[in-house]
Amino acid sequence: MTEVFEHNPEDHEDPVSGQTWLIGFLGALVLVAIVLGLTAMYYNAKAREIYKVVVRPERLEVRQLLQEQEALLAGPPRWVTRDDGAETVEALIIPIERAMELVVMEGVGQ
Repeated sequence: MTEVFEHNPEDHEDPVSGQTWLIGFLGALVLVAIVLGLTAMYYNAKAREIYKVVVRPERLEVRQLLQEQEALLAGPPRWVTRDDGAETVEALIIPIERAMELVVMEGVGQ
């Protein structure tokens, strides 16, 4: 007959439930901390990229468009002919400052 050596006869060295529970709980906390940290890093990087690409740069096209619009608003009075479908319409274009003065004078005159 062969004998098998056991440290604790009749005991199969099962893990202690308290230690197992503690290790599982700490592992879950570490996992949650890692997921939250990675999520925060992702959204921080995304916000920096949006700021760098969208908010910060002044695009040349936008600047040129604003200059053109300001020139039209502050330009000299001029006649403009527009083709409005079936008819041609002529309009007098005046600077915005003068137009605001005329509107105020019309309001005061009433």
